[in-house]
Amino acid sequence: MIETFTKKRVFTAGTQTVELYDVGPNPHVTELVVAYLPKEKLIFAVDVFGIQLSGPVPAASPSARDFADKIKALGLQVERIASGHGKVGTMEDLQKALGVRASR
Repeated sequence: MIETFTKKRVFTAGTQTVELYDVGPNPHVTELVVAYLPKEKLIFAVDVFGIQLSGPVPAASPSARDFADKIKALGLQVERIASGHGKVGTMEDLQKALGVRASR
Protein backbone atom coordinates (compact mmCIF):
# COMPACT_ATOMS: atom_id res chain seq x y z
CA MET A 1 0.00 0.00 0.00
CA ILE A 2 1.24 3.49 -0.84
CA GLU A 3 0.07 6.32 1.35
CA THR A 4 0.65 9.98 0.61
CA PHE A 5 0.48 12.96 2.94
CA THR A 6 1.06 16.68 2.97
CA LYS A 7 3.00 18.59 5.61
CA LYS A 8 2.87 16.08 8.50
CA ARG A 9 1.95 12.44 9.25
CA VAL A 10 2.17 10.83 12.71
CA PHE A 11 2.51 7.12 13.51
CA THR A 12 2.11 5.84 17.06
CA ALA A 13 2.68 2.32 18.38
CA GLY A 14 2.39 1.97 22.14
CA THR A 15 4.69 4.56 23.65
CA GLN A 16 6.66 5.23 20.44
CA THR A 17 5.78 8.10 18.09
CA VAL A 18 7.31 8.91 14.72
CA GLU A 19 6.42 12.16 12.98
CA LEU A 20 7.04 12.52 9.25
CA TYR A 21 7.42 16.02 7.83
CA ASP A 22 7.42 17.12 4.22
CA VAL A 23 10.24 19.67 4.20
CA GLY A 24 10.82 19.96 0.46
CA PRO A 25 11.76 21.52 -1.75
CA ASN A 26 15.32 22.34 -0.77
CA PRO A 27 18.50 23.08 -2.74
CA HIS A 28 19.26 19.34 -3.05
CA VAL A 29 15.88 17.86 -4.06
CA THR A 30 12.34 18.95 -4.87
CA GLU A 31 10.72 16.54 -2.42
CA LEU A 32 12.07 15.57 1.00
CA VAL A 33 10.54 13.80 3.98
CA VAL A 34 12.27 13.67 7.36
CA ALA A 35 11.40 11.44 10.31
CA TYR A 36 11.35 12.94 13.80
CA LEU A 37 11.19 10.96 17.03
CA PRO A 38 10.03 13.53 19.59
CA LYS A 39 10.73 11.46 22.70
CA GLU A 40 14.31 10.86 21.56
CA LYS A 41 14.68 14.36 20.08
CA LEU A 42 16.16 12.68 17.00
CA ILE A 43 15.61 13.61 13.36
CA PHE A 44 16.48 11.38 10.41
CA ALA A 45 17.19 13.20 7.16
CA VAL A 46 19.32 11.94 4.29
CA ASP A 47 21.53 14.14 2.10
CA VAL A 48 20.91 17.49 3.80
CA PHE A 49 23.49 17.38 6.61
CA GLY A 50 26.03 14.68 7.26
CA ILE A 51 29.13 14.28 9.36
CA GLN A 52 31.94 12.02 8.22
CA LEU A 53 33.09 9.27 10.57
CA SER A 54 36.31 11.17 11.20
CA GLY A 55 37.54 14.71 10.78
CA PRO A 56 35.97 18.07 11.48
CA VAL A 57 32.35 19.03 10.98
CA PRO A 58 32.04 20.23 7.37
CA ALA A 59 30.86 23.71 6.45
CA ALA A 60 27.12 23.90 5.88
CA SER A 61 25.86 23.43 2.35
CA PRO A 62 22.84 25.37 1.08
CA SER A 63 20.78 22.23 1.82
CA ALA A 64 22.00 22.17 5.43
CA ARG A 65 21.10 25.85 5.86
CA ASP A 66 17.61 25.19 4.49
CA PHE A 67 17.29 22.12 6.76
CA ALA A 68 18.20 24.18 9.84
CA ASP A 69 15.66 26.85 8.88
CA LYS A 70 12.92 24.23 8.49
CA ILE A 71 13.71 22.59 11.86
CA LYS A 72 13.35 26.01 13.46
CA ALA A 73 10.16 26.88 11.54
CA LEU A 74 8.56 23.58 12.59
CA GLY A 75 9.54 24.18 16.22
CA LEU A 76 11.12 20.73 16.56
CA GLN A 77 13.20 20.08 19.68
CA VAL A 78 16.07 18.30 17.91
CA GLU A 79 19.17 17.22 19.80
CA ARG A 80 20.53 14.54 17.45
CA ILE A 81 20.62 14.24 13.65
CA ALA A 82 20.87 10.85 11.91
CA SER A 83 21.86 11.52 8.33
CA GLY A 84 21.94 8.09 6.76
CA HIS A 85 25.58 8.79 5.77
CA GLY A 86 28.34 9.12 8.33
CA LYS A 87 27.84 9.36 12.07
CA VAL A 88 24.95 10.68 14.14
CA GLY A 89 25.48 14.37 14.75
CA THR A 90 23.96 16.95 17.03
CA MET A 91 22.21 20.28 16.63
CA GLU A 92 25.41 21.77 18.02
CA ASP A 93 27.28 20.22 15.06
CA LEU A 94 24.77 21.76 12.65
CA GLN A 95 25.07 25.14 14.35
CA LYS A 96 28.86 24.87 14.16
CA ALA A 97 28.60 24.10 10.45
CA LEU A 98 26.37 27.16 10.02
CA GLY A 99 28.90 29.30 11.87
CA VAL A 100 26.55 29.83 14.80
CA ARG A 101 27.46 28.95 18.37
CA ALA A 102 25.07 26.86 20.39
CA SER A 103 23.34 28.91 23.06
CA ARG A 104 23.36 27.51 26.58
